[in-house]
Order: sequence, then structure tokens, then C-alpha cells
Amino acid sequence: MENLSQSEIDALLSGAALGSETESKELSPQFQAAAEQSSQYRLYDFRRPDKLSKEQLRALRGCFGRFTRSASNYLAALTRSSVDAKLVEVDQTTYGQLFRSHGIPTLFCLFKMQDTMPGIIKLNLSQLYAALDRIMGGPGSGTILTRPLTDFERGLMGDLCQQLLILWASEFRNFEPKIEIEILDTDERMIPRSLANDEFMVRGLYDLRLGPSNGQISIYTPLKDLNRLIGHKGQKDPAQAQIAGQKPLPKRLKQLPLPITVDLGSAWLNARQLAALKPGDVVQLQQEESQPVQVKVSGVPRFSGRPGVLGRKMAVQIEGPYKERR
Repeated sequence: MENLSQSEIDALLSGAALGSETESKELSPQFQAAAEQSSQYRLYDFRRPDKLSKEQLRALRGCFGRFTRSASNYLAALTRSSVDAKLVEVDQTTYGQLFRSHGIPTLFCLFKMQDTMPGIIKLNLSQLYAALDRIMGGPGSGTILTRPLTDFERGLMGDLCQQLLILWASEFRNFEPKIEIEILDTDERMIPRSLANDEFMVRGLYDLRLGPSNGQISIYTPLKDLNRLIGHKGQKDPAQAQIAGQKPLPKRLKQLPLPITVDLGSAWLNARQLAALKPGDVVQLQQEESQPVQVKVSGVPRFSGRPGVLGRKMAVQIEGPYKERR
């Protein structure tokens, strides 16, 4: 390795102190190449490693983005007020970070899709109270009541969350939305931890304006389950990929070309006899005329057969599987 000169070290220190880049002409070509190569690296986040491909992220943004239109139309008709929903981002997080306190009164709704795929939707409680007030004929005030939810409020909020989730799930093609609300509560301590804290989740974050109130909606789904919904865009479920790979296997085997050769026999010659061979000589084989010949597939004896002629071409008639003579 070539050591840096004093001028190059001074240039690096001055560039770091001033917050500016050192001009390339002050550095040696070897140092410039190393700097360019190091700029191509990026830090690896062990807590949130990238698990989604670019194709999957593009598909998710499309599905999550289309949900904003259906959600806006549904809430506008339900509350008879202006509603505007926008997709902020689709990112990755962990199940443990989902329950970290953020100081905003929130409704937690635990749901399942297709009876096996869990998820959580989080909504601002002030907007929910404003929506309920509009549904009941009020002005839509989002006053938060510091008390547990009543059964009536739970029923209305559960129906609202279920309909929003059905609209969200229906944006995935070839997927029949089947949503089941399991638990609904404003206290995150009442939500059971059904997954490990390090389980990777995909979050769709939305900004929602309902009348004069502004808030956010977050939908969390395990990464492994979303791969099942958009598997054609990237990674596939391992079990489904294995089954899909087994189906065309017999067809591929039928089309696989295999070389077949026929071994008519062998003979032993010493070096003098081999050197004396000339055109027209006859070499006697150790194979008797009454014995079957070997039919080899890819160089391996598989069948026994009889040589002959079919039309104007040589042929072999298969008699059975090859058995090695002792």
C-alpha cells in the first residue's frame, strides 16, 4: 500500500475542517480511486435491513396509493364532509417499534386477512371521534374523551376500520379481501403481542384530512404475508415456489436430450498388434454372436439389446434392462 504524502494529509484535514471536498488534482490517482470506490458503499442497518426488492416496493406503492382514492370516497360519503387522503410513504419497520409510545391518542385495531395473515391499523383518535360525530349528525368535533370506549363506539369504530381494510385489501389483484377484526382498543397494553419484536413489518403511512381535522392512518402487515400477495413481483413464498417448481418438472424431463450409444464389444491388443493395424484388417471381438449388446444412456449401461438393420440404417432392439454378467 502507498503511504500518503504530507501534502495529501494536509489537504484531507483542511477539507474536513472546512466541510468541503478536496480537489482531485491535490490527491494521487491511487487515493482518488480508493475514495471513489468507498463512496459506492452504504451503511448496513441491522435493525431494518432491506428485504423488499425494487419491484415489490413499486407494486406496494401502487396498491397502497390506489387505496387513498377509495378511502376518500368512502369517508366523504359516510361523514358528508370533505376528505383528502394522501400516501406519505411505504417503509419497513419491526413489530416492536409499532407499540412505541408517541404521545398521540391512537386507536389500535388488530385484524386478520384470510384467517391467517395478521395486521394492525392505527388511527388518530381525534379524527375517529370527529368521524363518529359527523355520522351521528353532529358538527364533527374531534374532542377526545378520557374514558374507555363504550360498546356502541366500539361497534361503530370496528365497522369503520373493517370497511377501510376491505378497501385496502381489495387493491391487491387476484386477492379476495376477507377481513376479521379481532381486538380494538385505545390502550396499546391491551393488544396481545402475536409476533416477535424483531418481526419485519411493512407500513403504509397516510395523511388524512377529514373536514377541519388532520391526522394519520398507519397499516402494518408482516413482510412475509405481503410477499404472498405480491409474490409475482419479487420474492415468493417458499412453499408455493417449491410446489410451482415441481409441476413442470416431468415436462422438462421429457424434453431433455439424452445420448444413446450401443457397445458392440471389445478386444485386447498389445502395442505391436495395435501398431501393425492397417485398413482392411479384421479385429475379433470378445463378444459372442449370441450375447446381447450393451445399450448405454449418457455413457451408463441401461439396457440389453440385439443389433440389426431397420430399412437402410443400423438399429438395435431393446430386450430388457441391463444385467451385469459375473
